Amino acid sequence: AQLPTIDRVTVDGISCTSAARTLLDIAPIVNGETLEVAIESARRMGLTSPTFLARRAAELGVRPGATAIKKLLSMA
Repeated sequence: AQLPTIDRVTVDGISCTSAARTLLDIAPIVNGETLEVAIESARRMGLTSPTFLARRAAELGVRPGATAIKKLLSMA
């Protein structure tokens, strides 16, 4: 599938999904603690922010990953 530009990055010449998109994609298949650790790790590494992640989740609507991310961020 073709991802929007906002969800793509290039790392060492290789096209990858952005950290935010990866978090949204894994959200429905990992437990809450794992997701929380992954979000915090991405934040500390400067790959995304809670604000940006919440915005992407809102833009993507009711996808399972977006719902899980919104729920987790609302508890923070």
